[in-house]
Amino acid sequence: MKVMPAYSKPPVREALIDIRVSPLAPTQLPVLEALHDKLRSKYPTKKKQQNLQGLWECREETLSSRTYQRVAGFQFESSDGTRIVQYRLDGFTCNFIKPDPSAGWVGWSALRDEARRTWEMYANAVGIKEIVGLGVRYINQIVIPTAPIELTEYLAAPPDIPKSFPYQSFIDWLSRVTVAVPDLNAMAIITQAPADEPRPDSLKILLDIDIVRRTPATIDPEAMWATLDRFRDLKNTIFEASLLDKAKELFR
Repeated sequence: MKVMPAYSKPPVREALIDIRVSPLAPTQLPVLEALHDKLRSKYPTKKKQQNLQGLWECREETLSSRTYQRVAGFQFESSDGTRIVQYRLDGFTCNFIKPDPSAGWVGWSALRDEARRTWEMYANAVGIKEIVGLGVRYINQIVIPTAPIELTEYLAAPPDIPKSFPYQSFIDWLSRVTVAVPDLNAMAIITQAPADEPRPDSLKILLDIDIVRRTPATIDPEAMWATLDRFRDLKNTIFEASLLDKAKELFR
């Protein structure tokens, strides 16, 4: 496996590991909520996750609609909001968030270890025997301190306007491609766009890399975590291929 460059301040804004299961019965919600007692020291804040659903009814030529909310699971957060564990009826997610793009990053091992610890609590509590999906997602925020810039100097595949078109100034742009990854039975969703909160003295570029598999599989812990490691390696390959040296110099 190719060794990837090490960055002192990688531009990760959020990274997550996601594991999907066949929907659990709503009767399991108290079990999920009770797991907060085991997580409270690191994740003191508890929030309900709710799904908004709508229903249309037609009676005697009259059409009516109503909406209602259903609890889908629980979200447990650290005091500063930078660590989140989600226990839902349809699966589990562990999020690590880095609000300051110039700050250091704890790394994959920290995210992986915490995700595995908290996943095992979830899986054991509700008796998970099969998963239906896996995912590793890294949302990067690349801050370029001067504006305006030429995107062609920073991105390997920047948005483009036909040269024959008389107007060449971007106001907004979005690039999203989904790539099949047959050897991992997965797909890579790669999104590039301007990040939120634009500033006149800099440009923030979002590079969102989402590696997902949506295939049922019997639980095999070692194989599952080895697959997630390979997802992370693929994420690194995509990251390196997406940026030019001028962008990488910003966080070496």
